[in-house]
Amino acid sequence: MLFEWRRFAWLVAVVTCGTCTTGSQPVPSVRLVDRSGPNPFQGRVEVFYRGPNNKGDIVAGWFTVCDDHWDYWDAAVVCRQLGFGDADGAYYSSHFGAGSTPIGMDQVRCSGIEARLQDCEFDGWFIHDCKHSEDAGVRCEVHNPASLTRLPVRLALAGSDTAALVEIQYKGMWGAIDKRYFGAKIGRVVCGQLGYPDGVDDSCRTEECRFYNGSIIARGFVCSGRETALSDCMLAYWGPFNDDGGEYNTSDLAYVRCSSPPQRVAPTEPANLKKGCNTPSTKKGRAPSDGGDTALQLRLRGGTGPWEGRLEFFNTGDWNHGEWTPLCDRGWTQYSANAICRQLGYGTAKAVYRGSHFGRGVGYTYNRVFKCHGNESTLSQCRITNIGWYGCRHWQEAGVTCYKPAIVSNPVRLVDRVRIYSGDAGFVEVRDDTCNEWHHVCDEGWGLSQARVLCRQLDLGFGRMGRSKPASSKYPKDFIRVKYSCTGDELQLSDCKNETFRTDNIGCGAAIKLGDLVNGTTVAPREPDHCDVGYAWVECTSFLPDLVPDAEELRRSMASYPHVVSVGGLPCALEEGCFAKSADYYRGRYDHDRYLLRFTTRVMNHGRASFVPHQPRNKWKWHSCHRHYHSFEAFTIYHVIDTCGRQVTKGHKASFCLEDSNCEERGPPPRTYFNCRGAYGGTQGISVNCADSYRNNIDCQWVDMTDVPYGKYRLIIDVNPHRRVAETDLSNNVAYCDFAYYGPWWQISVQECGLDPSWKSPQDTESETTATT
Repeated sequence: MLFEWRRFAWLVAVVTCGTCTTGSQPVPSVRLVDRSGPNPFQGRVEVFYRGPNNKGDIVAGWFTVCDDHWDYWDAAVVCRQLGFGDADGAYYSSHFGAGSTPIGMDQVRCSGIEARLQDCEFDGWFIHDCKHSEDAGVRCEVHNPASLTRLPVRLALAGSDTAALVEIQYKGMWGAIDKRYFGAKIGRVVCGQLGYPDGVDDSCRTEECRFYNGSIIARGFVCSGRETALSDCMLAYWGPFNDDGGEYNTSDLAYVRCSSPPQRVAPTEPANLKKGCNTPSTKKGRAPSDGGDTALQLRLRGGTGPWEGRLEFFNTGDWNHGEWTPLCDRGWTQYSANAICRQLGYGTAKAVYRGSHFGRGVGYTYNRVFKCHGNESTLSQCRITNIGWYGCRHWQEAGVTCYKPAIVSNPVRLVDRVRIYSGDAGFVEVRDDTCNEWHHVCDEGWGLSQARVLCRQLDLGFGRMGRSKPASSKYPKDFIRVKYSCTGDELQLSDCKNETFRTDNIGCGAAIKLGDLVNGTTVAPREPDHCDVGYAWVECTSFLPDLVPDAEELRRSMASYPHVVSVGGLPCALEEGCFAKSADYYRGRYDHDRYLLRFTTRVMNHGRASFVPHQPRNKWKWHSCHRHYHSFEAFTIYHVIDTCGRQVTKGHKASFCLEDSNCEERGPPPRTYFNCRGAYGGTQGISVNCADSYRNNIDCQWVDMTDVPYGKYRLIIDVNPHRRVAETDLSNNVAYCDFAYYGPWWQISVQECGLDPSWKSPQDTESETTATT
């Protein structure tokens, strides 16, 4: 909120509007009082009560609360009752001064979900053994990004990319801030809002920014350095002020120097296969380096970029085997989110989310309450209360969107935009800065990876699709041939490897000559009047699915003996390539046995949109032997690799029935939607928070181990392997289990299972690998 000193008394009155009445005037049921009087944000807790006291007399008035058993959850109830988002702290021993009215409540025990303090358990009205030196107090969290109107902030008269004059917008006008009337912490706040982890107040040191010809918009900003944005600071006066004739020396104006922005690439996961071949590969106890703090390794998942998502931290404790753990949203505050964003190299938190806004995580949802004050640079500087993992579910996970620096790159845009699938779609254009002209991009290698990067760069959400499409008639000759090689994790297209093959029919052509490559290699020029196939078309969306294989279900289903079958008894599986190549020689024979490692594959959709096949139903493939349609020819691919990472056998599972086998509690949809019982394969897909299961007694739900020597191996389950359907997070599509195989008559020894974010499919060099589409 943005406060003016002259309206402060009015704010107190607004915050303390209430639910009780005295005569005809409304009276609040709880209030905060500090040493100087009523305070809307912090103070000694006083409750309003009208009724009999412990002596039977009828009383009415404000009464204090004793601090016995007073904790964060009690404070959280008070703050929410007053209309704030959460509590910033619980205080004891008359921290805000001792009260003078009788003590009304003692031994208060709130669970944190009550609507009023009076609804919590306590010993009874006026039953206590306390003195006023034990009065309880709270400080409330005043930030709520969902309802705040942020003041637009920008840097002008820049001395460098991160040092410049501060301008804010008020009533449609941009102007500067009078430096003579504000506190010393404005630099940290402004830089945080601009996407930088820290900043300091500075002075202009270049000739370009010696004088400023605009207006002074504001005087008297008072920031403590704990604020999320400039609009959270106190302000004495709005402008504009032009009492100096409209020209100001910049020594009188707010000028900041921000810390360096984060590296312009998305963080990557480390490989978790050990080098060498002596021991099984493992990933326990190893943490990627998304955050800069070694004590608490953090990452954000499920967002459009590394600056937003579901908060997860890496815990090496025995209870979760050293895996990434989503954080419960109990006690999740703006100050905690600010510390996390700064630790990850960004600014303050633009928005704080509860209720698994970015989709659900996997494994345990761990309960930690971080007591931050707003001035921390890393989360480990906050006080941490560990309250265990019981009592919190996957629909209660914390998320955040951090302020990020503006992306400075070669300009790109979408033209001929249309609204589609909860997002925008259009043709891709890039600008030639030399000619100051925009050009269509040919579809040279254009696909989903490029679409993900472009939508991220334009802040249009997730890339849903990238494909070729004929352009409209007004763009037949104005195009450029650029081949972008993207992984999909880049923050902007300029981060991708790219080759500009030529520009055709462009009048300027000063930057890139016809027939030249950017790297200097020349190709024979051609001058067609259109792209060979079409033009790059991109579809962006706000919601996508997120498939996650169930590693625990995989482990349970593998703990058995190998299954011995004859090839002649499974002709359909042989036809679909579910055995190793060597089985083809024994086609139709019942005297040849194969040794199969069977398992169940359960795939959950933890995203925010349903997962549906990439092909429409009329293009699904009919298999006459099994007599069903395949919506995916390879929905899942199975790899078995040795301790050196070499593939020894392979299998795949076509999706003949992609449906909602079961759904998790408390989440959409209320009941299953997709099923395969209709005509032509039914309505196939996986709804949000539902799972599709292929049991281990189904054809092709195995890998053929017949030709594999005894030893230690890793089974890899790769879901949506060709990434033909876009997801919010592709790093959680692979599950693994390490196991020991000693032949068909010995039980499979399963050792460790989990998710493998670093898996890359090996080259298919083994003769026994099965064919997949």
